[in-house]
Amino acid sequence: MEQPRSTRRRGQVIHSRERKIIKNIIECCDEEARNKRLIASLRQTTSRAAKYPGVSNENVIRIRKMASERPDDIEITPGKKS
Repeated sequence: MEQPRSTRRRGQVIHSRERKIIKNIIECCDEEARNKRLIASLRQTTSRAAKYPGVSNENVIRIRKMASERPDDIEITPGKKS
């Protein structure tokens, strides 16, 4: 029986923008560990979702709306022609 393949392959390039997001998430997690508390309440989902990758609350709200309207097209950049 064949093992399921990971969606991420070895040697796959992580671009600088993605590295910055990962770095922001690591810093937030480290801060929470140092302070032994969450940065934002679990009930403040939009704030938490924005804080970790370092984006604005407005971006999170926009993405939530897009995901609810078109769940299959969430990865497509708005205005980009396929």
